[in-house]
Amino acid sequence: MRSRLAASTIASTVTQWIDLARFLHRRRICTLADADTAALRAYGLHLKADATDRRTARGKLRAISLLYAYDQLTTHPTGIARPPWDVEELADDYLPQQRGGGGENTTEPLATATIASLLTWSLRLVEDLADDILGAASAAKRLAADARTNPTTGSGAAALEQLLLPLLTSGAPLPATTRRGRPAVARTWWSPASPAPRSTRSTG
Repeated sequence: MRSRLAASTIASTVTQWIDLARFLHRRRICTLADADTAALRAYGLHLKADATDRRTARGKLRAISLLYAYDQLTTHPTGIARPPWDVEELADDYLPQQRGGGGENTTEPLATATIASLLTWSLRLVEDLADDILGAASAAKRLAADARTNPTTGSGAAALEQLLLPLLTSGAPLPATTRRGRPAVARTWWSPASPAPRSTRSTG
């Protein structure tokens, strides 16, 4: 809880107190002193049934918890009962189920045996292939830097034409990479002397 609430929060909190008063009045409960645990439990379940999401329901429950907290601090307490949802083990009983996404993690946890196997193989992958992975990353950066700094010349265009035209006319695979999840021509760097990248069929 913050020491000072925003004006909008104060307004919504008082509105929620008014809603509680109307709920109690319909049950012929005319004072907060008569708002016992059973009455507040019924009100909490009433909010749960009407709530569209957990966040909204939680805010309404918090407003009643504030009323109880303030009542404990005043010099003339009304005697309202403590809301049952203030007990940690029971709080979820007064919140609707999460619909769709949102911030709630509704994914079932993986079994311990599954996690242990995945962790073991992850560590083994790093330990066995770390040098190759780091070497490939360094080579990729170097080749990309060479491609960006290599000046364009007429002889380079001719070499590119000499390389690609036979592939296009024969329908042979072209040097390819993946761009946005789809195969694409590898335009950054490639030469016949370098290790051949993945290939894709020529479409002409």
